[in-house]
Amino acid sequence: EPVGALPRDFAAVMVQRAIDDGYFRMPDARRGTLVGWGLVHGLTSLYLSGHLAEEVASHGDFLDLVEEAMAMLRTGWSPGETRVAQAS
Repeated sequence: EPVGALPRDFAAVMVQRAIDDGYFRMPDARRGTLVGWGLVHGLTSLYLSGHLAEEVASHGDFLDLVEEAMAMLRTGWSPGETRVAQAS
């Protein structure tokens, strides 16, 4: 696949490869890339502007926060068994 001129195009190609190889489960590589990009960009903007100063004391803490945010996307934002059972 040809790589586009934009970094997010390259990222979408890499995400599609990860989907094809079974590492990621998402229906659309481009939208998954957009969500990941938005998450990292948003947290980075908050960090660099000082808005996370009370939560993040160091660069290492910031990287931990990004990892935690990615994990929350995978598991923490989906409804739990109890909530799903109540909705049924």
